[in-house]
Amino acid sequence: MGQKILCAPDKFKGSLSAKRFTTIAQQVFGTECHPLPLADGGEGSLAALASIGRWDQVFCTVTGPEFQSLRAHYLFEPVSKTACIEMALASGLSLVPPFHRNPRFTTTLGTGELVWQAWLRGAQTIYVFAGGSATHDAGIGLLAGCGYRWLDRNDYSLAPRGAALECITAIQPPDSLPPHPQIRIATDVRNPLTGPEGAACQYGPQKGGSEDDIRRLEDATRQFYHWVCSQFNRTFDAPGLGAAGGLALCPVAWWDAEILPATNLLFDLLQVEEKIAATDVVVTGEGKLDKTSLQGKLVAAICHTARKYQKEVWGVFGQVTLSPQELSQLGITRWITLSDLAGSAETAMRQADRWLPIALNRLKSGQGFQ
Repeated sequence: MGQKILCAPDKFKGSLSAKRFTTIAQQVFGTECHPLPLADGGEGSLAALASIGRWDQVFCTVTGPEFQSLRAHYLFEPVSKTACIEMALASGLSLVPPFHRNPRFTTTLGTGELVWQAWLRGAQTIYVFAGGSATHDAGIGLLAGCGYRWLDRNDYSLAPRGAALECITAIQPPDSLPPHPQIRIATDVRNPLTGPEGAACQYGPQKGGSEDDIRRLEDATRQFYHWVCSQFNRTFDAPGLGAAGGLALCPVAWWDAEILPATNLLFDLLQVEEKIAATDVVVTGEGKLDKTSLQGKLVAAICHTARKYQKEVWGVFGQVTLSPQELSQLGITRWITLSDLAGSAETAMRQADRWLPIALNRLKSGQGFQ
């Protein structure tokens, strides 16, 4: 009998899903390859959880990031009354055409509507995977999706988007509200809400914000944060408060929500550590392995766990910008990039289905960087 192989990749963003990666790996390695598609808290999180098969998929019509109507879904486990929501499905960057993107004018309203639907369904715990967002509204859209209204100094209702943060002077809760479930915001980054490492400065540009948009969002977020603190006579500074455009601020303040690392949560729910312990080789991958991958992200967590159980790790990546020493520290024993095989990153992205089986076959035969 050959080596047992656990195939546990992340997505190659914009190119290849984690599930597709595992399907190709099974074709290359055969029956000894066990698929475990993973995610870092952004796109693909629900698909990774759905693979364990104990969830009901619940579909809803919600409000998209540009206030458009769209269909999304969440997962519900009726025995434990646990719901899992993927922000990217309702408020994700991929839902906004590139020429429309601007985090001052997008909303997390649809994510809040998913939370509200799960709340009404009787969920006692709701996990919100807060990655891949198009938004920067500090969670006012999420609360609006549950019936809260945000008001300006003239008591006019404000559309819950980033541009409203500088105008908010009051909040109006819904008339009747069932006791709120335990809300947990699962983030893939640990950034603070404001400042050079904060939500606007770090992630606003990739969401389409200009320099002026970023400056205005930064100032408005600071102003809104101080207003929130004044409402509760306390400060809020948990790591990860800056993830997904500050999504967690409002649920943390009004519902005492918890922020936790998405990778840790997914590892627990999918029993990743137990599966790594029971295999011989772990095959993983992601679109770009760089210094951000070392900051508690998925591939680093897989490598750390594999090292704990003295398992080999083989990797296929779109691109690698880490040094050989950093790769060695991660514990990747054999690796290859699709961009090297294809001749360029652009070709590798367009033809990932073509180059991935070639890469996996080379790893199987003992080739690749070591």
